[in-house]
Amino acid sequence: MRLLMTEMRRLSNRQAIHFIVLILMILVVGLCAALWVSINPPSDADLQTQEQAFAAAQSDWDANGMEMMEACVNEEAQLQAIDPTIDKNCEEIQPPVRDDYVWAAPSWDDLLTGHGLGGVGFLSGFAPWLAGAMAILMAALFVGDEFSSGSLSAWLTIEPRRTRVYVTKLVVCGIGAAVLILLADFMTTIGTWLILKINGQPTGVPAGYWTDVYIDQLVGGLFIVVLGAIAGAALTFIVRNSMAIIVAVVGYIVIVEMIVARIIPSLQQVLLSDNTLAYVAGSSDYTTQSCATAETGLYLCSEVVHTVSRTWATSELGILAVVAIIAGWIFFLRGEVK
Repeated sequence: MRLLMTEMRRLSNRQAIHFIVLILMILVVGLCAALWVSINPPSDADLQTQEQAFAAAQSDWDANGMEMMEACVNEEAQLQAIDPTIDKNCEEIQPPVRDDYVWAAPSWDDLLTGHGLGGVGFLSGFAPWLAGAMAILMAALFVGDEFSSGSLSAWLTIEPRRTRVYVTKLVVCGIGAAVLILLADFMTTIGTWLILKINGQPTGVPAGYWTDVYIDQLVGGLFIVVLGAIAGAALTFIVRNSMAIIVAVVGYIVIVEMIVARIIPSLQQVLLSDNTLAYVAGSSDYTTQSCATAETGLYLCSEVVHTVSRTWATSELGILAVVAIIAGWIFFLRGEVK
């Protein structure tokens, strides 16, 4: 316990951690500022333009809507005679909805159900994978600073048992990341509620939301954050350079998540973003195109929905974290600390 408390003090005194706190505060303020702007109505001229666009869409539906529906159903029937699996999603052809054209201030219920995970915070709905990435960076900055400043070498002269030092640093990184992200999540959620309240917007929530949805996803998000911080610390024990971890994280997000995944959609099954969402929300869906040449010679494509389950996500994330922890421990035990 003494070693753990000492490490907690070392973590809190690091300037790199203060930098992470500053980034989190900027993100919280930015999210709340964006919400404040979004609940202020546009100008009268813009509202009138939106009303005109809705009226035009409604008029077009009245004149051609049923014909479009019938044409879609007939075409689908013809294609299904060739390939029964084809689905043109004709049921999605619906009359225009006013809220899709004309501005309306978001309510608390809209925000809770509009983020894919049913929440407005970092952990309960905003982006658990982003919170996990922040945790990795925080841990990397802390451990990397310990190596670069020589503090770790000096610390080993006081506490030479490397396994104890390794374990306490990983635990401290997990605790520190959980506390910081949890505070950011609460501040975002409370800030959202206050902004809606100040502007006279509805702040009611669906029955059972806090106990059945929010807490469950909050706990799942915290697990992702703790796991990310521990893995980030372990990886930094391998490379001993926080900048290398930062470049790797940013490179992964940009190259793999944003580019490669678009080129190879099936890769989403193993993406960290999809798996973190699956773990927190219970499952995560993605779609791919299945194309083939029918007997008639037509080249037909259909959309296939795939599901990443929580079981799969738990296995993948757990295996990656365990591998990182073991590798970091071996490198720290055998490597020379200067």
